[in-house]
Amino acid sequence: MTEENFILKKEAERYKHYESMEWKIRHETALQIIKKLPKGKVLEIGCADGGYLKRLKQLGFDVYGLDIYPKWIKKCKTKHINISFGDANNNLPYKDNSFDYIVNFEMIAHLITPIHFIREIKRVLKKEGKFIIESVNSAHWKYRISYLLAQTNNYGLLWSGFKGYNTHYNMIWPEHKSMHLQHFSLNSCKEMLEDNGFQVTDYSNKMSPNKSNRLTSTIHPNLFCTEYIFLAKH
Repeated sequence: MTEENFILKKEAERYKHYESMEWKIRHETALQIIKKLPKGKVLEIGCADGGYLKRLKQLGFDVYGLDIYPKWIKKCKTKHINISFGDANNNLPYKDNSFDYIVNFEMIAHLITPIHFIREIKRVLKKEGKFIIESVNSAHWKYRISYLLAQTNNYGLLWSGFKGYNTHYNMIWPEHKSMHLQHFSLNSCKEMLEDNGFQVTDYSNKMSPNKSNRLTSTIHPNLFCTEYIFLAKH
């Protein structure tokens, strides 16, 4: 096999692996939140291949994406999505008051400058604009045990597939950093948003497809929600 064919094969594996991951629940929850809102201009930060934006576009929203990986940018362009290259740790490449809605999945834990990121979100949102943010809840009870055991990541105990996932990305996506740099709980992320001027509505208990999990998540979300998803109003 030639080097070019090997690279193409690994790229195909990369996309197949990404698309087979369990993103559906977070995308579906966010879709149910945003589809009830008036149509407007939406930015997804860390939009990957543009799958979520494509669905919003089909619903009549004016969609824009931002990502740091050139291959994802190329893939978005094949879907006719207005896509920009950018690093969310830095200033966002948009003017003030540019968007009605901003969406961000599973990224804030990987950022070096999360507070700067939140302030940039507020800057580029229009007045009364809304921000949907989703990420891992580091205060989930299984994660608490992993911290007690001094594990270096909070995936291993909760997700048996973590080792294979990491091996896969180390092989074909070495620039991806799966390790969390930040460990936000549901409460601490909500507090950070509120400290920066957002009004927050919590939809985290809707993230589990399991009825018993949804019940315990309603009783004590910071302890039982594996992930959080907020609708934050400017």
